[in-house]
Amino acid sequence: MRKSTLFIAVSAIAALSFSAVSGLVRSEAAVPEAAVLGPSAAELAAAYPQAWAMHRAYAEFLDGPQWHGAFAVGEKGAFGAVAGYADRSVTRADALAHCAAFAADCRIVAEIIPAAPVQPGASHLSGPQAEALIGLQRGYAGTKAFAVDRRGYWGSASGFRTRAAAEAEAMAQCRAAQTDGHAPGRPGFACKLVWVGG
Repeated sequence: MRKSTLFIAVSAIAALSFSAVSGLVRSEAAVPEAAVLGPSAAELAAAYPQAWAMHRAYAEFLDGPQWHGAFAVGEKGAFGAVAGYADRSVTRADALAHCAAFAADCRIVAEIIPAAPVQPGASHLSGPQAEALIGLQRGYAGTKAFAVDRRGYWGSASGFRTRAAAEAEAMAQCRAAQTDGHAPGRPGFACKLVWVGG
């Protein structure tokens, strides 16, 4: 009974993790090159032969977004996976937290690290955030603003007459993106303005 409950719980966390990841990804954004540091899918499967949900989640992780990601494993097939984040330390902490809900001995076994993250004047941007900011900077009229959080969500505004109005709209768009991705802001993950122009 305990094993089947753990399997169902781990399967549920995998589904939640990857549905949350999909909320971070905007498909029109080009993906920067990345390096995967960790075992191959076959090596992980050999180390955890009965953890079918883990095998499936790891394959999705390896094929997923190519900005910051982390995969943590624990005892009896427990795991936690996140990807599409803008900040490496937050990525690692969240993967460990997902895994820790099911096991006490979780550790990071794989990471996705952007090889050449684009950072146009603002630090800690994911690839899609950076590309969205570049697009905002190059186009659109009026006062513009761009807000991000450390997980990868963002909001932008353009065409405003005042700086205050553009800033308020960018922050509102970023908060809305967090809510749409089922990961509302909490302390440490608040949206912040990284650029205002126009």
